[in-house]
Amino acid sequence: MRLWTLHSRYLDSRGLVALWREALLAQAVLTGRTRGYVHHPQLIRFRDRPSPTESVASYLREVHGEAARRGYRFDATKIASPECADPIAVAGGQLDYEWAHLREKLQARAPSWLAGIESISRPDPHGEVETEGVNINEDRPFIDKTRKPTEQTIQTVFGSTYDSYRQLIGIVGSYSQEWRFAKSSGWMLKIFDRQKALCYSTPLNAGLKVSLAIRESERDAFLRDDELELLHEQLAAAKKYPEGFALQIDIAGDAGFKPLELLMRKLVAIRS
Repeated sequence: MRLWTLHSRYLDSRGLVALWREALLAQAVLTGRTRGYVHHPQLIRFRDRPSPTESVASYLREVHGEAARRGYRFDATKIASPECADPIAVAGGQLDYEWAHLREKLQARAPSWLAGIESISRPDPHGEVETEGVNINEDRPFIDKTRKPTEQTIQTVFGSTYDSYRQLIGIVGSYSQEWRFAKSSGWMLKIFDRQKALCYSTPLNAGLKVSLAIRESERDAFLRDDELELLHEQLAAAKKYPEGFALQIDIAGDAGFKPLELLMRKLVAIRS
């Protein structure tokens, strides 16, 4: 089950049909008409609302509207509630993650559709979603697609954080690394193993942001680990998405790097 934070206008026909079916399934779960998927993480955003049924119905109406615009005949009578719900707030980083994920999917299955949306600099969220993000021009130095980060430019931008960056690269040395560009986020370094991302490192002015998703078992272990006490509050508050519990850690200087260094060493050890 995947219920996109991205607006459905960016989905190809296959993706839009799948989203309609998945959202109808989510509605069936939330209204008690099916026993499967009851604890699926994609449903958390709706369950947290005052009226989950109205919230998922509003989501479905947005999908139906996009389908109607394209001339598809989705059955609106399947939408359970006529009431409107307040927008759902999600972290801006989730939108960036999904945009990169969707582009990879479209590159494989619908490259011609991808070509039509590649010029978009900042994708819009789904109509029932509000994102809490930042202006990338203010905090991200590498937003020019034609200028891939080099070791020299990274060292200049990072300043005193450069040594921490190099330590991070050393910790994940056994993983593959690839610089990727998205207009919604600029250049970021994907660190992965067999296409499964371990984390993303995004250069910031005088620092960097490390984004990762950890499994529930890993989160539980880290919360019991006294060495990671400085991260316990953030771990406990991490939002759960289909990919896992999302963490974003900003680093500026050596002091802020120590907790991340411990976390990454332990995470690499668990997954090796």
